[in-house]
Amino acid sequence: MTLRLKTILAFVVGAALLSVTCCDVPGQTYEPAVKLPRNVQTVLENADTFTLFSINPEPDFEHKAKDTFQNHAIWGQVKIRSAATRKELIDALNKGIGASGGEEALCFNPRHAIRAEKGDKTVELLICFECRQIYITSTWATNVIVITTTPDPAATLNEVLKRAGIPLPKN
Repeated sequence: MTLRLKTILAFVVGAALLSVTCCDVPGQTYEPAVKLPRNVQTVLENADTFTLFSINPEPDFEHKAKDTFQNHAIWGQVKIRSAATRKELIDALNKGIGASGGEEALCFNPRHAIRAEKGDKTVELLICFECRQIYITSTWATNVIVITTTPDPAATLNEVLKRAGIPLPKN
């Protein structure tokens, strides 16, 4: 085997290994999805409390902000009491997830979040429409579920925030 062929082979093998391992983050489960996981959607649809947040995309690791959502300063929040508005938000997210095709960027600058609570179950969605990812955490799972979306649901979430007089996330 020639040196050139060995070099090419080493490069190809190295690139293949890197592509398999570079995005594997402990504690995260990547799920190809066409909509929100059923147990997540059930909590969202039947929640005792359902809150939509506008958040700072920059993490607040120094704990300077008084109110935070998963280390992101909260710019505003609104409790969603209307079943119709909850459905509007869930439908928009499911439509974005279904149309995503699994495409994502390497950033994670979330500007939106949702927390829903039903009894002793809590689910939180940390959403970055810029990179097209939703990180889902819950009280019943140890892993973060990561699913992809399109940027389209941002318009619906922003409209609900705007109607409530909440400052919109800055792009």
